[in-house]
Amino acid sequence: MGRTSSGIPFGTASGSTLESFSGPLAGRLAFPMEVLQAEAQEMLDYLLVRFSLGRDVRVVVGNNPGRLVSLLEQADRRRDDLVRDIAEGTVVAGLALDPALASALPLRPDPERARVLAAGIAASGCLMPRDFWPNLRLVSFWLSGSVGRYMADLDPWLPEGVARMDFGYGASEAKLTIPMAPGRTAGPLALHAQFLEFVPLDGGKPLLAHEVEDGASYRLLLTTYSGLYRYDLHDVVRVDGFTAGCPDVVFESKVGDVGNITGERLTGPVLMRIAGGILAEAGIRARHWCAATDVDRHGYDLCIELSRGSARPSPDLPLRVDSALRAGVFVYGLMRDQGMLRPLRVRIMAQGWLERLYAARVRPGVSTSQVKLPVVVPAVPLPEMVERVLDPAGGAAG
Repeated sequence: MGRTSSGIPFGTASGSTLESFSGPLAGRLAFPMEVLQAEAQEMLDYLLVRFSLGRDVRVVVGNNPGRLVSLLEQADRRRDDLVRDIAEGTVVAGLALDPALASALPLRPDPERARVLAAGIAASGCLMPRDFWPNLRLVSFWLSGSVGRYMADLDPWLPEGVARMDFGYGASEAKLTIPMAPGRTAGPLALHAQFLEFVPLDGGKPLLAHEVEDGASYRLLLTTYSGLYRYDLHDVVRVDGFTAGCPDVVFESKVGDVGNITGERLTGPVLMRIAGGILAEAGIRARHWCAATDVDRHGYDLCIELSRGSARPSPDLPLRVDSALRAGVFVYGLMRDQGMLRPLRVRIMAQGWLERLYAARVRPGVSTSQVKLPVVVPAVPLPEMVERVLDPAGGAAG
């Protein structure tokens, strides 16, 4: 992706892995590697979709399921352009395709594939994976932490019978767990790959893998063959059972993913479980949501961008979420009872909020799929995109 001032090349670990593909493995990719040379995000996304629609995709692997949702939404939105381009072996004229990149791409007409896609659109009125990837059998993404929330948004797009496999907990520094079963977020530690220490969240001596307790959460310290020594990932992990004596671990959150206005310590995982459960009960599907702390008001704002086809939030949604938090988090309920915390509000965000949040974090060396948006944030992100506020003290406001 570039070079440092001293000439050392740098890039992403996933990009390095992809570059190493060769021979039959490279031939199984649903898009030509040259696509990744596209500099503009809009062009890159369109080319990824344009070529992948022409292939019989069986497996999709990535970091963030929200990235695939975004690509599928773009495919449906530009379905007419895509069908025409696949039929004619072109790229839509509205996008500026670099001539050098255009000459490197295998742009061949495929009218038969275009007819199949057009038939699916005619039958359902939209472009759906069940029509263009009927043999899709497996998707593998991070299923835990704040990123895992996006699987619920991906599920309606997938054909029936598709297995969901966790990609495995890891980072550029190390691969930490080994996924063992579809749908399971926890996996046994990759004990052969690094040395791990587990720091109890309430302090105390770091523990080794054979000393951890089932159900307990810890902060990880990492020592690797490549030279990291007691490196703090700033990750919180939870032990979720054992495999042949080896701890099964699931990523919970970054250390900072905690709201603490008056000592309530409302964590991202707890919010995901409680607030996410209320949203699901209400039929609300969110492209993204987070909880913003408002220190001046002494309360939380639940910010939501609705997905296509989601139920509309009712005026009582803030009270439902607030009541669930009061019942499910002792200190939150105590602070609410004591008047230390004000009732939770809901802010409905405009469409495109998620894309702008990603865009603000993308930089050289960090792609959209690597961005991990926190569940708890210190202020409403992009407050100018608030469409309306549901306030239990004053009802709905524009």
